[in-house]
Amino acid sequence: MKRWEKLGRCASGFALMLASGCAFGGGADARLALQFAEGEIAVAEVEAIARRGDVTAQFLTGLAYEAGVGVERDLDAARGYYEAASAQGHPAALNNLGLMYYAGRGVAKSYERAYGLLQRSADTGFAKGEVNFAICCLYRTDGGPDVDKALRYLRSAASGGHAPAFKLLGTIYFAGVGGEPDRAEAARWYLGAAARGDALSQHRLAMQLLRGDGVSADGDRAIALLEAAAARGHEAAQRRLLAVGRGVAGPAVATPPR
Repeated sequence: MKRWEKLGRCASGFALMLASGCAFGGGADARLALQFAEGEIAVAEVEAIARRGDVTAQFLTGLAYEAGVGVERDLDAARGYYEAASAQGHPAALNNLGLMYYAGRGVAKSYERAYGLLQRSADTGFAKGEVNFAICCLYRTDGGPDVDKALRYLRSAASGGHAPAFKLLGTIYFAGVGGEPDRAEAARWYLGAAARGDALSQHRLAMQLLRGDGVSADGDRAIALLEAAAARGHEAAQRRLLAVGRGVAGPAVATPPR
């Protein structure tokens, strides 16, 4: 088995992430996004603003048409508004347009187009764009994965506290994608995601603690992590707790492996 193919064996829980209307900083853009998210402004009003060239309104209108929220779903209209916002460098619009091309949703599928758009989003420091671009790097169809590039963008996203970046970094090191497995390094990154409430990472770190796999075995802390994951609906964690005679308890706070 090729090393990068190992990723597919343990990459459950990963998906390319659509940017929502919350992908903003502050000021008027944030106010418009909040009004949109809270339903305080109609899509027709936002679209009217978008037609005047407002980049935030263009992105929000594209989001509305893609999801069919407040308007009938229209992927062609969504693409058009995302393209208009992307032309002004909007990170979330670049991300979502890239995902349309990646999946062939409303457009002809094009990995090259998706790769370019997602990299532009990632290069703005937009965390979802960074993670999505990293995933594209790992699953490249033209010459195999670019693990080093994926790691750079994931570390950048993780530096901003983005839980999916921690989780994917943990998976890369656990599986040995692009090199040999490093279970201690995997535990370090899973810890970051677990502390941010990611159930899959809580479960995986718990299993490492139970087995002493890359960390010192610690059954008590493993159970606490399993309880946290189970409380968030993670079925494997729930089954493991039942197997050891423990019910589904409340969430716990992860602490670093010793």
